[in-house]
Amino acid sequence: MRKKRVTFQEYSGTPVRKKRQLSPGLLLAVLFAVLLIASWYVFPYLTVDDDPVFPEDVSNEISDHIKLTSISIPVPTFTPVPQATEQPFDFSLLVNESHPLPADYDVSGFVLLNAMETDLFTVKEPDTYADSRAVDALTEMLTAALADGISPWQISEAYRSVEAQQKIWDEKYEKYRTVNGLSEEKAIQAVKRRVAFPGCSEHHTGLAFDLTVPGKSFAGTPQAEWLNEHCYEYGFIIRYQAEKEALTGITAEPWHVRYVGKEAAAVMVRENLCLEEYTRKYR
Repeated sequence: MRKKRVTFQEYSGTPVRKKRQLSPGLLLAVLFAVLLIASWYVFPYLTVDDDPVFPEDVSNEISDHIKLTSISIPVPTFTPVPQATEQPFDFSLLVNESHPLPADYDVSGFVLLNAMETDLFTVKEPDTYADSRAVDALTEMLTAALADGISPWQISEAYRSVEAQQKIWDEKYEKYRTVNGLSEEKAIQAVKRRVAFPGCSEHHTGLAFDLTVPGKSFAGTPQAEWLNEHCYEYGFIIRYQAEKEALTGITAEPWHVRYVGKEAAAVMVRENLCLEEYTRKYR
């Protein structure tokens, strides 16, 4: 006999109870309890210590884990870029027949000496210029000389252009040829002893001065003696000395001073060096 299908509405027996679901609040409470229990066992191994101690098996696990999961982060490096700096000027620059003045020599810092005439010095020629740094040293030196009672001083020569040097050379050469009756070769040799070739003169640098006494021959004067004894203290040298003529190629000129800076001047005086010897030894 076929059984009759009974629907839920028609079923009059004991109903089947549905499974009870956990409420969200209860679920959270259970999860919190699980985490709390887990932290009780794990937390001691996660604490920060200067020298943490792990059980051997746990420490091996953690060490292996760190090896597998660590990330190598490159450390940034800084490479300094050298800054361009202006090179200090070499006041001991050698200028002679073998070392002409550099073509790019800077004369922009030259000053007009005629506008600076004081009780310290007079200037013989108009439009006489010189390097301002050498002029500052010269002023300091002549101030000291005046304090020692040594005066007056005259600046007969300072900066000289190549064209002006050529004119002096030509005049000297003509004199030796016509007045002295020397041959061309001998006249050239005589001029070279007293006048530098155009482009090879110390005066082109603006660092050289011919200091004189108005109306007197300079050699043997108190000014010449004071200069010979004290000029190095202010960065000057007597450029052409009698005992160095074979090296400089120029006849002795006790009036011709050249600014080379205090350090170089002190070395040259201490070691009795002319500029050619100093340059060869220290440059």
